[in-house]
Amino acid sequence: MEKVPFNALGVQRLLQQLYALDRAALQVEIDALQASLQQWVLAHFTLNDRQQRDLANMDDTFAQLLSAELAESFALQQPVNLVKTGKEEEDPGEGVGKLYGLSRSTQHLYSETLGVRQNSTLILSISYQ
Repeated sequence: MEKVPFNALGVQRLLQQLYALDRAALQVEIDALQASLQQWVLAHFTLNDRQQRDLANMDDTFAQLLSAELAESFALQQPVNLVKTGKEEEDPGEGVGKLYGLSRSTQHLYSETLGVRQNSTLILSISYQ
């Protein structure tokens, strides 16, 4: 699988690659993601030095939550969006950090021909402060 940049377009390119896999190969990716979020991200994204440090220092609880949410989205082949706000800098200096957010947007639809449908999008937001 081709490595992609860690930005909104890169995430969409990775999803295209993942969702083109057959079910068994996609499950291998999901299992690897759940085994180690950090290793999976390093294998699939091109990261700069700061992004690598941030990934290595990510809180374990948040990493487990992110891994579980991504695994669910991948298994159901649902959209995942990365939203970055603020200016990302390689060496931001003292007192500058990140705020990570994780949310899911869900829409329930109904029609007589299709019945009830649920559309869900996982949103990972990173705010540089």
